[in-house]
Amino acid sequence: MEKSSESIDVIQELVLLFPSHGLTFKLMSPTTKFLYAFLSVVSQLIAALLLGSAVLPAFNFVRRSLSVLASSMYTVGGALLFCLSLGLAFVIFGNTLLLLVIAVRTVFRIRSFERRGQLFSLAVLGSLLYNLLIQLATLFYLPLLRSSALIVWFYRGMGARIGAGTVIATTRLWDCDLIEIGEDCMIGGQCFHRRARHQWIPRPTEARAHRFACHHRRQ
Repeated sequence: MEKSSESIDVIQELVLLFPSHGLTFKLMSPTTKFLYAFLSVVSQLIAALLLGSAVLPAFNFVRRSLSVLASSMYTVGGALLFCLSLGLAFVIFGNTLLLLVIAVRTVFRIRSFERRGQLFSLAVLGSLLYNLLIQLATLFYLPLLRSSALIVWFYRGMGARIGAGTVIATTRLWDCDLIEIGEDCMIGGQCFHRRARHQWIPRPTEARAHRFACHHRRQ
């Protein structure tokens, strides 16, 4: 049986369209394969640098606490205080990591923007770095901040335009430069965006406020 020309084209060149950016994915050339592997290693080094820098103030805090509580470590009160210092150290680590992520994005002007081109190309290098920063925050600390004002401040720092009074209970926001959320919105915990422009358009239900609620569904 002969293969149709259409199936041959599919075999020779795989093309997947990403509606969010109009990106196409093709079989990688040897040069692209090397670049992809190299960037994978570099991303690990960037992650290690950011995580290590975030751990440093937490480590200093624990070391100071240990020196202060050294004489009472084997008492119940001393053990409780030391465990408390470990918990506070994690909070210090998490908030330091979020600040570092925002600082790196701001200093190096890493942005997410609408574009067209091949997935494995220099055109999407900024997006890869941007998503690496978001992923580090999401993996290590951001879930603890769901529904708090801190997660709203973080996403604003990553470029999202979020109105006053909005509550965000999800950590599934990506490409924040392309996100706009109105005032007094509620973004549910199972909500994540899949629209072409990665943009929420809240519907006005009151003169001075917008309402948008998403629970257990894709947007």
